[in-house]
Amino acid sequence: MPLVYTLPTKSGKFSFKILPIKISSLRPHEETIPQETEKLIKGFQKNGVQKNPIIVDESSLTILDGMHRFEVAKKIGLEFVLAMCVDYFFKGIEVKTWNRVFDCELKEALRIVEQNAEQVGKGDFLLKSKSFSIKFELSGDKVTQYRKFSKLVELFKQNFGEPRFATSTKSKKDEIVLIPPPITKIDVIQSAQQGKLFPPKSTRHVFPVRLLLAQIPIKLLANKKLDQESADDAVSAYFRSLDLVLVKGKSMLEGRRYDEENLLFFI
Repeated sequence: MPLVYTLPTKSGKFSFKILPIKISSLRPHEETIPQETEKLIKGFQKNGVQKNPIIVDESSLTILDGMHRFEVAKKIGLEFVLAMCVDYFFKGIEVKTWNRVFDCELKEALRIVEQNAEQVGKGDFLLKSKSFSIKFELSGDKVTQYRKFSKLVELFKQNFGEPRFATSTKSKKDEIVLIPPPITKIDVIQSAQQGKLFPPKSTRHVFPVRLLLAQIPIKLLANKKLDQESADDAVSAYFRSLDLVLVKGKSMLEGRRYDEENLLFFI
């Protein structure tokens, strides 16, 4: 039987499962960055563990967080991947987007947008500086819009260097923020079901609880002789042998900020 946990949160009681899932049954909603995948492959092989689970909508089997870990699991031939399964439509789960912040002058940024947007002055996208903002339009469905936005970001990178990713729309002097429109949970599910994936770094999910540092051995996940029930039992036994630690509040871990209300560890 899979492990099931229920914790009180600001949005109510939040239940989730920790279990191995057959890789072939999962559906990503975002593309991956090849260089990031290669880095993770080395970490998986060096440490012999899947350090953090992916996070999956239990109903649709859409991967919400952990696209690169999923891609690594496929590439190194795992049968299962460790997952934290949630009800995506629980009100405490948020889907956010990433803004791109560039060090550049407004005049140059506006020139690139005017040359590549279908229309400037209205639309769902926003170019913003400390004292100025303007909307612009990239047509198509949500995924198509984001693909066009990704190409626009590449043009900015060629001219101004790598951006800073931010959830805030605030900018300093001589900074420009490119702000895409919101992505809904329905957008995410439809993207996964249709196989029409968003570009990398389109979504950012925040959960009431996030499981970190699970350290599940990849030998267990690679065992092709295990059926789902046996894999569930093996993973449950593994976690029951460890102590559970709950950390409250927003935290920094390994250089990354987590905005989750609770972080869950097994040690």
